[in-house]
Amino acid sequence: MKKNNAKNIIITAVKGSYTDFLEVLVQSIRENHRAPLEIGIFYEAVPEEVRSRIERLAASNARIRWLIPEHYFDPQLPYQELLQDPHYWRLLGTIVYGESERIVYLDADTIVRRNLSHLFEIDLEGKVLAAVLDGFKAIEKGIINYKAFDFQADAAYFNSGVLIIDVQRFEVQKIREKVLKICTENAIYLDQRATWPTYDQYGLNVVLYNEWKALSDTYNCSTYRMFTRPHIVHFLGLCKPNTIHCRPEFTAEFFYYKYQSQHNKPAAYQQKARAVFYIFRSFLRQHYYNYLEWKKQRK
Repeated sequence: MKKNNAKNIIITAVKGSYTDFLEVLVQSIRENHRAPLEIGIFYEAVPEEVRSRIERLAASNARIRWLIPEHYFDPQLPYQELLQDPHYWRLLGTIVYGESERIVYLDADTIVRRNLSHLFEIDLEGKVLAAVLDGFKAIEKGIINYKAFDFQADAAYFNSGVLIIDVQRFEVQKIREKVLKICTENAIYLDQRATWPTYDQYGLNVVLYNEWKALSDTYNCSTYRMFTRPHIVHFLGLCKPNTIHCRPEFTAEFFYYKYQSQHNKPAAYQQKARAVFYIFRSFLRQHYYNYLEWKKQRK
């Protein structure tokens, strides 16, 4: 099969309630990614005016491709009722881009902070995908019934918010079908330690047990963590902007990109705004560290 390597391809998925995050993600890609790019967006209930604004944002270095999930459902595929849920739409990306070597999936609530071209060149060492270790780290904490699969309790468990996917291996090994089957048959175990649902992250970790490549956590850094210069920031779970779980400099970064996305200013203005933001972010970071040090001393 002929492979399409002409451009880097990023996919994401979003429903109407997450359009603010989508705009921020696209704006961050616009400012930090340098190579020609196609962004495939599986969507539902995203207003036309928002889609038009996002297309204008991306126009300088990316092409937006709007994808209706139902168009890629296979009527012969068992368990496909799960695909009604946006969390499972990432499994459809290899259908859309079947002639590409690889795609990068990003959750809509992420921010790209640096050029990502090298992600399309990382050696996957024969694995179907590469990902970052989840905050729970071990299989026993992410897959409650791990003993039923004869898994080791301390085996690595990955987060599905950022994935580098080998398209051909994903399709040939029928990963989508296997994940949907596992998630359907183990639906009562999809809640991570009865805290929040894991959706296809559960199935991907079961199907690809010890068969995925680990990436540095700089590529999927949760906003509650102290990390100097992450490539990709992830507002996962409760760690959304302007909450007590999100570090203030990441909240500031979110609103910086949100402002930039909604005010299409000239490039010179954006450069000045970016410089001011960096100063402000450094100020927030330093004071946050000082606060934590003060809190530690009081204990």
